[in-house]
Amino acid sequence: MLSGQTRLRGIVFPSGLALEQVALIGHDLEEAIFVEVDLSGAKLAGVHLHGADLSRAILTDADICGGAFMKSNLSAASFGRAAMKGVYCYDSNLTGADFAGAQLIGAHLDESCADHACFENCSMDGIHLANASALGADFTNARMRAANLTRFRAMQACFDGACLEGSVMKGANLEGSSLRDCVLAGANLENAILEDADLRGTSLAGAFLYRTNLRNADLRGVSLVGATLIQADLRQADLRNADVRGARFKQAKTGGMRF
Repeated sequence: MLSGQTRLRGIVFPSGLALEQVALIGHDLEEAIFVEVDLSGAKLAGVHLHGADLSRAILTDADICGGAFMKSNLSAASFGRAAMKGVYCYDSNLTGADFAGAQLIGAHLDESCADHACFENCSMDGIHLANASALGADFTNARMRAANLTRFRAMQACFDGACLEGSVMKGANLEGSSLRDCVLAGANLENAILEDADLRGTSLAGAFLYRTNLRNADLRGVSLVGATLIQADLRQADLRNADVRGARFKQAKTGGMRF
C-alpha cells in the first residue's frame, strides 16, 4: 500500500503487470497508464483517474466507490462484480467493457460511450446515463430503478428482464432494442424512440409515453394500465393481448395497429 496522498500523475505501469489487491485509496492517478494491468480486488476508492488509460485492464472485484474518471479510456476493461457506487465517469470510453454483476448505484456515466459493453445483472439504481451511448450493449436483468436516461442512445441493445421502474428516459433512443419482460412502470418516456423494439411481456403501467415513437413495436402482452400515450405513434404496432385498462390514447397514431 502506498502511504499518504501520493501523486502518481502520468505514471506508466508495464502492460501485464500484476497489482492484485493493491491499495491506492484516494491517490491522484490522473493520466496514468494501466493498459492490460491486473488490478483484481484492488482498493481504489476515491481515486482520481481523469484522463487515465485502463483499456483491457482487469478490475474484477475491485473497490472503486467514489472514484473519479473524466475523459478516461476504459475500453474492453473488466469490472466484473466491482464496487463502483457513486463513481463519476463523465465523457469516457467504455466501449466493450465488462461490468457484469458490478454495483453502479448512483454512478454518473453521462456523456460516455459504452457501445457493446456488458451490464448484465448490474445493480444500477439511480445511475446517470444522460446523453450517453450504449449501442448494442447488454443490460439483461440489470436493476436501473429511477435512472436518468435522458437522451440516452441504446439502439439494438438488450434490456430483457431489466427493471427501469420510475426512470426518466425523455428523448432516449432504443430503436430495435429488446426489452422483453422488463419493468418500465411509472417511467417517463416522453419523445423516446422505441420503433421496432420488442417489449413483449413488459410492464408499462402508469408510464408516460407522450409523443413516444412505438411504430412497429412488439407490444404483445404488455401492461399499459393507466399509461399515457397521448400523441404516441403506434402505427403497425402489435398490441395483441395487451392490458390497456385506463390507458389514454388521445390523438395517438394507430394506423395498421394490431389489437
